[in-house]
Amino acid sequence: MVGPYLSAVVGALLAALSNGCSPPEGGYVPMTTVEKVHNHDIVLYGTVTETYPSDVAPSVYNADMTVKCVIKTNVNISATVLLTEVGKYVKCY
Repeated sequence: MVGPYLSAVVGALLAALSNGCSPPEGGYVPMTTVEKVHNHDIVLYGTVTETYPSDVAPSVYNADMTVKCVIKTNVNISATVLLTEVGKYVKCY
């Protein structure tokens, strides 16, 4: 079972904007919701109950979320999860 603090990318529910990265060839084409769900291991629906600042970037934060619906996962999810690195931030490799 995953504890009350889950570090997960909830990419299917949150859009990230790129600042400072070169656009891909042919331009940026955002994924559809179906593609986002397909490409992520954990997809949750819920309500953010509290937010906390992050050291990553000014536009990035951490958040407590009360889970209302588990859409996709292969692990047990607690009723409250901690989302990390939420906001407008994309790592460029």
